[in-house]
Amino acid sequence: WPAPRHRHNFDQIRFPINGAFEYTKGTTLPAGWVGYFPEGAYYGPQLRQPGLQMLVIQFGGAGGSGFLSEGQMRQARTALHERGAFVDGVFTWADDKGKKHNQDGFEACWEESMGRKLEYPAPRYDGQIKMNPENFAWIDDRECQGVAHKWMGTFTERDIRMGFSRLAPGASLPVGDHNAPEFLFLAKGAVAVNGKRYGLHS
Repeated sequence: WPAPRHRHNFDQIRFPINGAFEYTKGTTLPAGWVGYFPEGAYYGPQLRQPGLQMLVIQFGGAGGSGFLSEGQMRQARTALHERGAFVDGVFTWADDKGKKHNQDGFEACWEESMGRKLEYPAPRYDGQIKMNPENFAWIDDRECQGVAHKWMGTFTERDIRMGFSRLAPGASLPVGDHNAPEFLFLAKGAVAVNGKRYGLHS
């Protein structure tokens, strides 16, 4: 499905697994690459081709706007459907005088849920950042034998860090001790956590 040119008041990390993600006309994020989509920076029109499989992580950015839950989004859309319609990512409605208005769909939902006008943070980066993991070197972990990392970037004053970790058979890696939320996605192979096995794409 297509989506118009837009921006968000939250951050995104995108990791295409199968297929390429066209996030601006003629510009794609290939499978296996990592994209950082910072808050406040415009992108689009985007097009999701059939067969695209992509991990998308969305979270409140350094601007402090937070992130609406799925439940909050559903409630806002239900309320807005009583006044207008969503078409291709745009919310359209008519005011009391019959004048038609268009608004970005997410923006309309955010304002409905929060009860105030959405103010976008000034973009810290001039657009999206595409990273090709193939061009980064594996660096051995000094404390964990059999573990190596590809750290691809740390962004904003909130220390948003992203990269890959590789474990040799029998190696172990402690997680959850960094005083910050962590999200781990299994891109290859399988791992065991507390005796339970987790497979591909866990």
